[in-house]
Amino acid sequence: MVDARSKPKSPAEIVNAPDMTQRQKIEVLDSWALDIERRLASTDEGMPGQGEDDADLTLLDQIHDAKRLLEPGSLTVSTKT
Repeated sequence: MVDARSKPKSPAEIVNAPDMTQRQKIEVLDSWALDIERRLASTDEGMPGQGEDDADLTLLDQIHDAKRLLEPGSLTVSTKT
């Protein structure tokens, strides 16, 4: 199982984790997205960032895409990213 406290390699790793329920996958993705959103917000408020805004925005998009794959009625496709 992918541990929410460890850093998964990609949102696809969460989507394709065979030992997690759909609810667990969504919770991990939500938590990951919240961490990124907080980091981006702190940078916007003048706190020093690590120069990763573009990478964070790309990752946030990937997380949202992964969550869409987990929605009822969508086809879960294995992606290697």
